[in-house]
Amino acid sequence: MRRRTRGIRVLVAAVGSTLALGLGTASASASASAAGQGTAAVPCPSGFVCLVSTDGMIRATVMEGATGSLLPAMRAAEITNNTSIWYCVTGTTTRGIAPGDTLFGIDGILVRRLAPSYTGTCPA
Repeated sequence: MRRRTRGIRVLVAAVGSTLALGLGTASASASASAAGQGTAAVPCPSGFVCLVSTDGMIRATVMEGATGSLLPAMRAAEITNNTSIWYCVTGTTTRGIAPGDTLFGIDGILVRRLAPSYTGTCPA
């Protein structure tokens, strides 16, 4: 009888481990598929301009009112302006980004500098 109880405990432990591993995999898969749904803005704290590189990592944040130079220049995938002022993005091209706006679909834009624009215009 003792051997049988021991066998059942081992079997229950093995089933429990397999179930835990299966749930962990399902959880990871659900997270991965949720991450791939839609295009979301760059996570960016209030009062900052944030850039995400083409490899998906946040590489730079610039505080509102400050100018940021990126050395070496960074290939940006998305840029979020979570400030109350316009910002000029200088690199491959120069463009403005309005307060509270996010630039999407800019894969490969080379960013060298971020500067505030109190007039809302950027030099060419």
